[in-house]
Amino acid sequence: MRKLKSYVRTALESCGKLRDANLLNAKALRAIAWVAASAFLMLSSPARAQSPSPFAVETNIHGIYAYTQPPAGFDPMTASADELKLYGYPPRPAATESAEALAQWTMVVNPALKRIVPQLSRRNVYHRPASGLSIQESKKTAASYNWSGYGLVEKKPTFTSVSGYWIVPTAQAAFGTCSGEPVYASQWVGIDGFSNDELFQAGTDTAAECSSGITDTLYIAWIEWLPNSEIELTADVAPGDVLNVIVTATDWSGGESSNGTLLFTDFTKQWQISESVTASGLGGTYVVGQSAEWIVERPEVGGSLATLANYVANPWYGTTATDLKGKGYTPGSSRSATAYNITMVDNGGTPISFVQLFGTDTLWFFDENSAY
Repeated sequence: MRKLKSYVRTALESCGKLRDANLLNAKALRAIAWVAASAFLMLSSPARAQSPSPFAVETNIHGIYAYTQPPAGFDPMTASADELKLYGYPPRPAATESAEALAQWTMVVNPALKRIVPQLSRRNVYHRPASGLSIQESKKTAASYNWSGYGLVEKKPTFTSVSGYWIVPTAQAAFGTCSGEPVYASQWVGIDGFSNDELFQAGTDTAAECSSGITDTLYIAWIEWLPNSEIELTADVAPGDVLNVIVTATDWSGGESSNGTLLFTDFTKQWQISESVTASGLGGTYVVGQSAEWIVERPEVGGSLATLANYVANPWYGTTATDLKGKGYTPGSSRSATAYNITMVDNGGTPISFVQLFGTDTLWFFDENSAY
């Protein structure tokens, strides 16, 4: 055991020295890092053994781990599936998927992006399953009190991952109001929640509060696994930022998953958060993968639905989902699944947020009317 510990220490030190001296090529460096990491896992204490990787550190919430920066020389384009997982990157798209899917994957696995280990804090904001859902099956449309967007639904549970890019909109007071009460528009991707009560999701909150003609705004990143409320991730998010969020349910057993990963990337500011999570750590239960969603929402705040912020317009692209077999889906190319276009309505049934689909994976959201 002492010899093994010595070997790991020597390997890591050598890796650093050789990297600094630029004497080791990328493949050799990666090999040493892999051997050292594997040995480190063998030596971990029982508490440390819960970590998914020696390159992931526990956050301030037990059971939630954040991946750190990969070593210099790491090349995701030539990395194996195990190496990608070790450093907190999503798997490479299947060879049968489109060139666009590969291009989007290449963007998020860029090792030059600055990895952040966030502080996490619970907020009294809930992103619930679709409320008051009314479906017109013949038109494949639906209305909901809290959701607008697209829901992809499969009779046999299948979805394991969902992804989307969006531009963070500017939050403004709702049409014709300056009440002093905060208004919200949340953007997120998630698994389940369309036709069941389970939901694992992540995204952004954009909020505004207008008082005496002055508007204050709030922009945050969050993750949530129902039935508990959202958890804020400390990160610099602002209007106009181009974001990508990938939510993945992992370790499937008996048709359920209670573990997952999150990859949150801000391409404007060049930072990234990669996390391994458990449902219990987030205060959740499980998902079955029956649906995947791309949503702009008015969340529940203080026990009731918030007034919808006037976000004007919100473009998305690269809206994709993946099943257990690695097959890709989009709102406009849903294979055997059914894609529902969801319009958000206010308490009187008037539409207040809707979405339009362009091509197969580009969405534009718009808001209108009373917003509450």
